[in-house]
Amino acid sequence: MGNLLDSFVVPANSYDGTTVIKHWKRIYSENELLENIQRIYADGTFGGTFRRQMKTKYEIEVEIAIIPIAQKGKVEIHEKRWIVERTIAWTLNNNVNSTINS
Repeated sequence: MGNLLDSFVVPANSYDGTTVIKHWKRIYSENELLENIQRIYADGTFGGTFRRQMKTKYEIEVEIAIIPIAQKGKVEIHEKRWIVERTIAWTLNNNVNSTINS
């Protein structure tokens, strides 16, 4: 299990891998916790450019969830991606609740 160290939103027409590499370069020098990362779990869109550059420039493994742990209809659930999705949902829900309760 890990910690959410950063998040950001980009337009839907941005290519995930190259967009995240640019963002990573910027935040890497700003957050000393990022120096300790050894592995990142991601979905298939991060398997190309992002995966290669993280390995060569930062010695970080990018693990792509391929085999689903469950499936319902056309929806597949991958173990590590589920963790990411729930973390984001929890974070967003907490932000909404803290805004409402303020």
